[in-house]
Amino acid sequence: MKKTCLLLLLVLFINIPVSSIANSNETVNTELFYKYKLIDMEGFENNDTVTRYECLVTIMKAIGVTEDIAIGGSGILASCFGEPSERAFFDGDGIGPGVDFVKYSYKITGYIDLAFYYYIAEGEFIGNRRYFYFDRPVTAKEAAAFMVRCLKGKDLGDLNKTFEIAKEMGLIKEEDVFYTNGDDFITPDYFLIMLQRFLNQPRYKYFDEDLYLHYGIDSERSMTYLQYLQSKQENTDNSINGDD
Repeated sequence: MKKTCLLLLLVLFINIPVSSIANSNETVNTELFYKYKLIDMEGFENNDTVTRYECLVTIMKAIGVTEDIAIGGSGILASCFGEPSERAFFDGDGIGPGVDFVKYSYKITGYIDLAFYYYIAEGEFIGNRRYFYFDRPVTAKEAAAFMVRCLKGKDLGDLNKTFEIAKEMGLIKEEDVFYTNGDDFITPDYFLIMLQRFLNQPRYKYFDEDLYLHYGIDSERSMTYLQYLQSKQENTDNSINGDD
């Protein structure tokens, strides 16, 4: 009898939707994020918040940036245009917010370079330099802004404007806890809800190894980001299997 009760409780626990934070029946397919290597198997640094670095890197991966593109793409920008001003956030000149060089010497910051260069992230200007708060917990408005800039293009610096656009696009829904609290830090669970909604949006900005500077615009919005990731995975699998 005790075993039956324990089994029943376990089944009930497993079936509690991750999206309970959104007060809806929306469930998140976490395995999808692992499959396309959008998040690490060990998860996020903290249980109750997501850092701005984690948020932005995940979104960049969702639009096609691989490790090779992150490393090689930022290198191309540096070699073609000199050290671009978008790199100023990592200078560590003591004026703006500091960067933990020990921590980030083991991480790929090329994702952030590309996000700045292609107007997905804007950071903050202090003097004539641009800075990015790597470890600060990301807010709902900031996460929405990164996503909306992928979907809509540049000249979207106002976080209130991008937050409203995110609502119109269904990235933020009325039943969400953060619908009226865009300045609050979001939890990992809620970020993954937003990410899943983002993946089902029609592709606009994206990255691919075969493109010039690896960057492209899908003006026809010919597929969703999820369909794009699926096609990339299929091509990789076919290449491994030796298919033409």
